[in-house]
Amino acid sequence: MKNWHKRWKNFVNFLQENKIRNVSLDDLLLKFIFISVLVIATLWLMPAERPFEYSNLNVNSIAPEEIIAPFKFAIQKTPDELEKERQQANLSVPVLFDRNPDILSRQSLTLKQFQEELVNFLKRNNLDGQQRDDTLTRNTKVPVDSFLQVLNIKYSLQLNFDAFLDLYELQRENLLSGWFKVVRNNLSQMYTTGILDRSKAEFQEKQIVVSENSIETTYNPEDLLEIREANNLVKSQLQNQFPQNQRVLRLAEQILPGFLIPNLNYNEKITQTRKEEAVHDVPLTRGYVE
Repeated sequence: MKNWHKRWKNFVNFLQENKIRNVSLDDLLLKFIFISVLVIATLWLMPAERPFEYSNLNVNSIAPEEIIAPFKFAIQKTPDELEKERQQANLSVPVLFDRNPDILSRQSLTLKQFQEELVNFLKRNNLDGQQRDDTLTRNTKVPVDSFLQVLNIKYSLQLNFDAFLDLYELQRENLLSGWFKVVRNNLSQMYTTGILDRSKAEFQEKQIVVSENSIETTYNPEDLLEIREANNLVKSQLQNQFPQNQRVLRLAEQILPGFLIPNLNYNEKITQTRKEEAVHDVPLTRGYVE
C-alpha cells in the first residue's frame, strides 16, 4: 500500500515538474480528460440512425423525413407560379377614372344654345312655316349653307343641307322641341351614369373605380357606358318617342357626336402606380418549413 502511494506521489511530482511549452503535464492531462468527456457526450447525444445525412445537407435542401432544428427553410415559388400570381395581382387592381362634374351642365347649356340658334334662324328667315319644295331649296340654299358652316365650326358638327331640311321638317311638324327634349333628358341620364373615354375592351379588370371630389366608387364595367353605347341608347329612346320617323335618327347620327362626349377620364398614372405596388407586394416564397 505504501508502495502504491509512493508511486502515485512520484507520478504527480513528475507531472508537476515537467512542462511542455510552459504548461505542466498535469494541466495538460486535465484538459485532455475534459475534452475527451465532452466529445464522448456529444457523440452519445447525436442520433444513431443514418448520421451521414446530417453531414450531407446543403443550403435550400429539405429532408423528406427529418428537418433539423433550428434551421428555417423558405419554399421558393417557381418562375411560372410567381409570374401567374403577379398577373393576378395586376388584374386585381381596378382601373381608375376621374369624373368631370362640369360636363353635364356645360353640354346641356351648349345643346340649348344650339337649339335656340336654329329656331331663331328659321324664324328670322321665315322658314318655320314653309313647305319643303323646290322654291324653299332655291331660295334658302345660300343663307342656309352659310348658317350651317357657322354651326359646324362652333359645335364641331358636320351638318349638310339635307340635315337642315330634316330639322326644318321637324320644326314645321312641331316635333323639333320634342326631339331636343328627348336628347337633353338622355344626355343628363348618360352623364349621371358615366361615359368612359376608353373602350371597355382595352381593360381585363373586373371592376372600375370612379373618383369624384376625392371620393372613389367601384363599378362593374357593364354599369358604365362607352360613347358607342350612349349613342345607341339615345337613338333607341328617340325611336321609341318618334316611331317610324327616320328623320329623328338621321339627325341623331349627325348631331349627337357634337354634344355627347366622355365625362369619365382614364387616370393612367395612378392606375399604373397602384398596379406596380400590388405586383411588388407578391411574396417570392409560399411559406417556410422549420
